[in-house]
Amino acid sequence: MEPRGPKKVTDEMTIIGPDAVPLTISDRSNAARFNRVVLGWTPRFKPHRRWQSLLLHALLRGS
Repeated sequence: MEPRGPKKVTDEMTIIGPDAVPLTISDRSNAARFNRVVLGWTPRFKPHRRWQSLLLHALLRGS
């Protein structure tokens, strides 16, 4: 059985887990740009109580 963890496939592709899809450098840069541009201006939900956090996670799982 081979060890788990990051594996180097080629110089441009890495696999994170056994069922993960290989990502190229351009895929990673596109994801980083998306995170910076789109997710940078979206509102953040900061629950003040533990039950609010649990409710949010349950609603996200249900949708």
